[in-house]
Amino acid sequence: IVYIDKGCKDGIETGDKFRTYAVDDHAVPNGVIQVISCRDHTATAIILNSTAPISPGNIFAKLEKN
Repeated sequence: IVYIDKGCKDGIETGDKFRTYAVDDHAVPNGVIQVISCRDHTATAIILNSTAPISPGNIFAKLEKN
């Protein structure tokens, strides 16, 4: 489980999937999460897969729905 600092009022919906990125000198993809609960300005997501730990400070980008 991870918590993100964006929520329903930011356009996030339950079921949305995001690719996560570890950021140091470069943004490196490190996993995929899916939102399971959404509040106004925060959301809860489960980690669907990861290639490295998903940590505070990682950034995320929405995956397009198929």
